[in-house]
Amino acid sequence: MSWTHNKGTKMEIENFLSAIRRFPGVKIEEFNASGTWFAQPGDETVFLIMASGGGGGSGGLQNNVNAGSGGAGGPVFIGEVDVTSVTSAGIAVTIGAGGAAGAAGNGAGGDGEASSFGTLVTLLTGDGAPEASSWAIPNGPGAGNGRPRGDAGGAFAKSYGAFGVSGAYAGAGAGDSGFGGGSIGDGADGVSGNLNGNNAGANTGGGGSGAGHTAGNTGGVGGSGKAIVISGLPKDFAFIALLP
Repeated sequence: MSWTHNKGTKMEIENFLSAIRRFPGVKIEEFNASGTWFAQPGDETVFLIMASGGGGGSGGLQNNVNAGSGGAGGPVFIGEVDVTSVTSAGIAVTIGAGGAAGAAGNGAGGDGEASSFGTLVTLLTGDGAPEASSWAIPNGPGAGNGRPRGDAGGAFAKSYGAFGVSGAYAGAGAGDSGFGGGSIGDGADGVSGNLNGNNAGANTGGGGSGAGHTAGNTGGVGGSGKAIVISGLPKDFAFIALLP
């Protein structure tokens, strides 16, 4: 059976957005690709939810000893941002791509790309999983590590991909690969046996899963990032907690 992925905060975020839509004048803008955000008259702060791209999972090991490991979920920022310095030209919103899949035959997963909200908030990236050969022991470490949150703080920062479970030696059954770490969405499920790793969904920030135990299998691609910019909320609004 494949490992269950780390859950992200998708449900918590959806519930939060549903609740704040009841307030008159609230504007919610979602960025699934890079673009420009423009302030409206009277905007002094916005509430920002943003994730970087998740890391890619590692490829299968050449000698069939270990399955690949999962990439880390992209770091997340959740909090208020002062936008009084934003001009009429707007502010660039950069959405980081997911990390590349680890190549067949022991390749490490690529790091995801960073997301940013102008120069006001810049996140780090989701860490790609290292080569499966780095760890030749059953259940040994090797997953992509979560990285600290970006500048300006945030509600939570990191989510780890699971370790790739060791496959048995030639002639016996193989182990399951590691799942990808969660972010604002879920990481990819691990795989069992002779399979490529699963890709994380677009705009989830989730990590890709590791490959199955064979040299011909590639890891999974990390999920791209996302940003949600919320303006027009009441002053001193008591935001609900979005921690998983």
